Amino acid sequence: MSCKDSNTKEVSNYICPNGCENGACKPSTQPSITITSPNGGETITDFVISTISWQSTNAPAGSVVGLYVMGTPSASWPDSWGYALTAIPNLPTSGSFQWTPRISAGTSNFKIKAMLFASGVTNWNSTTLATDESNALFSIAMPSGVTRSLTVTYPAGGESLNAGSSYAIRWNSSGIDANA
Repeated sequence: MSCKDSNTKEVSNYICPNGCENGACKPSTQPSITITSPNGGETITDFVISTISWQSTNAPAGSVVGLYVMGTPSASWPDSWGYALTAIPNLPTSGSFQWTPRISAGTSNFKIKAMLFASGVTNWNSTTLATDESNALFSIAMPSGVTRSLTVTYPAGGESLNAGSSYAIRWNSSGIDANA
């Protein structure tokens, strides 16, 4: 059977890389992945469960997805674009993940990045089959009515401490997760 090559001229014995259909080469079926939520503009509440969702197409059997919650550049994080605040490996090629942000809230400098990896790949530095990230920034806000504070009570200033000695540092806090 003859098939048309990429220049659409008829050739005998031409083997199409993706097969032949109706006398023409089938289009490429490259894997892709798309973040569907949060995709930008949303406000997520810190310490409250949020859903990260994604959709893959043409993913080879056995492929896995890894997610990054990324901080973007700001005055306090000038070089952190792409810094993984949370890394979540080995997820299905399409689906959702229930995530509880435990990040300093009150900023709009976050994106989700999804990476589609080949079967058996668990190394973040591996070559990806496809990637996507949120289309725009999303915010993480403080829970309503919560005020966070941390006050160091010892040493509080004015003490004389000796070099090489151990001291207990004490503080009072409120509105801060015990695991933070």
